[in-house]
Amino acid sequence: MLFRAIVGSETRGNGSAKLWAFLVGSNGFPMTPNEMFLSGAVKKFPQMSRIRSQYTLAFPGLRKEMGAWRDELYELPEGAVVKIFGFTKGGWNSVPKSATVYLGIRAEAAMNRISIPLTQEEGASFQHAIVEGRFDILTPTNAETRYGVSILPDFRNLASQNRVSETFTIDEIENEISAPVEMEERQITTETGEVRRVVTRRRRRRFDF
Repeated sequence: MLFRAIVGSETRGNGSAKLWAFLVGSNGFPMTPNEMFLSGAVKKFPQMSRIRSQYTLAFPGLRKEMGAWRDELYELPEGAVVKIFGFTKGGWNSVPKSATVYLGIRAEAAMNRISIPLTQEEGASFQHAIVEGRFDILTPTNAETRYGVSILPDFRNLASQNRVSETFTIDEIENEISAPVEMEERQITTETGEVRRVVTRRRRRRFDF
């Protein structure tokens, strides 16, 4: 599945912003360390590839220390989990905002776009940094139970609904083709009093996020 990401950072005046994308270890892609930049992950896993990477100074004509962005296009396989981290601060009186979101790559998921505002300075190359593709937006619990992702407590806080909604704008570009199928395990007691474990498959309509 195609996955686009404009990643990097910029600083101008009292404002700053950054967006990073990582592949995280999961059932389908175990690895040590537990995560790595997406640009490095494509060198480790042959199922992934980077189709395009365009480097752009955040402010053309100014020194690169003020920031730069890469507009990258990847081919990612079903079942990969991407973690994005975003940070933005508008100025002296602005409250810094930061959050993490876990994304489950799935061919029949909705086409989503997640963006953060940048410094909004005149002459900037981009006004927003984005990721875009067909993926499910996962809560930390979804990422752990469905994909086997290990999440540290600090990152669970960063991925809370309040942090995410304050930091990112999430837009659904195209509808979901089909909801994900999940396995649900429960215990039942038979008429004879025997306790059995039953595993059922169900389609989850939406993630509560």
